[in-house]
Amino acid sequence: MARGSFRQANFGGGQISPLLVARADLQKHQTGLKTALNVIPLPQGAFMKRPGTKWICPTKVAADAARVFPFQFSTAASGVVLAGDLTFRFIKDYDLVTATTQAITGITAANPAVVTYSGTDTYANSDRVWITGVVGMEEVNNREFTVANVNVGANTFELSGINSSAYTAYASGGTVGEIIEVVSPYTDDQLADVTYVQSADTLYMFHPSVAPYKLTRTSDTVWTMTAMSFTDGPFAPLNSDDDIRIRLSAANSFVPGETGTIQANASIFTADHVGGIFYMEEIYFDQTQTYGTYVSPWAATQGLVNTVGTQLSSNGHVYSLVSTGSGTSTGTIAPSHTDGDAWDNPVTATNAKKWRYLHSRYCVMLITNYDNATQVDVTFLTYAPHGLQQPSRTVTATANSGGEILITVATGHEFQDGDHVEVASVGGTTEANGDWEGTYVSATTFLLNGSVFANAWTAGGTVHRYATWLWAFGAFSAERGYPSCGTFYQDRLVLASTDAQPDSVWTSVTSGYTSFADKFHGVVRDD
Repeated sequence: MARGSFRQANFGGGQISPLLVARADLQKHQTGLKTALNVIPLPQGAFMKRPGTKWICPTKVAADAARVFPFQFSTAASGVVLAGDLTFRFIKDYDLVTATTQAITGITAANPAVVTYSGTDTYANSDRVWITGVVGMEEVNNREFTVANVNVGANTFELSGINSSAYTAYASGGTVGEIIEVVSPYTDDQLADVTYVQSADTLYMFHPSVAPYKLTRTSDTVWTMTAMSFTDGPFAPLNSDDDIRIRLSAANSFVPGETGTIQANASIFTADHVGGIFYMEEIYFDQTQTYGTYVSPWAATQGLVNTVGTQLSSNGHVYSLVSTGSGTSTGTIAPSHTDGDAWDNPVTATNAKKWRYLHSRYCVMLITNYDNATQVDVTFLTYAPHGLQQPSRTVTATANSGGEILITVATGHEFQDGDHVEVASVGGTTEANGDWEGTYVSATTFLLNGSVFANAWTAGGTVHRYATWLWAFGAFSAERGYPSCGTFYQDRLVLASTDAQPDSVWTSVTSGYTSFADKFHGVVRDD
């Protein structure tokens, strides 16, 4: 070390008085700084940059609460999201982000003020613009204005509601740019409870009363706010009461995008379920051809499979014939695929059929409309099993059996003890109309448990069996609440804590941040 110099490894003394600069004999001199500008000395000896604030711009509505969210896409692209009532704006490089700014060439001192600018971009009435850098009429600098009466002259617009008659005369310079903003789902009252987590160019945002949203940056001036779409989960716990049953009371072709109606034998729906997803699982696999579409097991060289639309099951999955191929029988390779179409034999074989994977005995749908507490309308998000829509059986008679109502149908009903049914439009024995649990008596008759026979049958009547007790609501909805927080863990998006399940955690599939399926075509996978 050079004579007369020393190494200073501790700055814990902070900035010392000029009167002590020459007092090298004091210990404070050994740890002090002559000038410590915008730094904070730490007791450990280091110092850190002093935090602080800088005024950038006012909020869109001065009376509303606002909040800022940091957003860092890269070392060259970082900034702040300025969140206000139902609107997000953006700040970068200590300035409000606007579209390409254009040079101002004049502002009138009048009521209303008229701005003239040079440039090719145009403005529309009600646009919100930011003006800065004006010389002379500085009263308009760093302020937001609303555009009105565009093109009162070439490249001009009025500043809505601004009387500039008493302002300083415009001298030169200044720029104007349209403020970049996106519509937000959060009111100013909700902003304090918003949590967020960022991944690359997307900010995932959560609030217990609002569906999760994604704020995505394409560039400094292009941002999009979209609701997260949950189409395969997560789901609330599966219904555990096998007396509460549902069925598809109306459906089109059971394919994604088609519509249907769910009928329940209990009041399980509210209007707040609309917008949430719903899960139904098939339990009756033995329905015969008598009552419409039926599914029998796929078998090698099974004959007479030559009609497009025929459904067969294999390995727990259901497939539909989409090409008759060659021959009148199936091939020898059982379908096992869980996506798209595949042949059950080489195309050139004597018998070869092409099968399309449909489902694994369950389906997911979106609740689109609330009819009443026992009925909602849905749109299928996946293929649906036909067994979820139980066919109508025609009543041909009723009788008194030990004081209970014995129902007779025209053809074998296929019901089992404990099945739940809906009886409707029975004449005479009108006390039979309603929802019942049944007991098997014969192939064409069954008892309505707990019913009381009072009147003779006159005519009419239909019976529908409820299709399943294996159903579940989506975990997120206005009824159940939405996740109040989220984070990333091992390349999964983790969501937690809804009003209905405050202690629950849900994880997405690996690398699929909007997919929360707990199984893939009936199989639980490690991702």
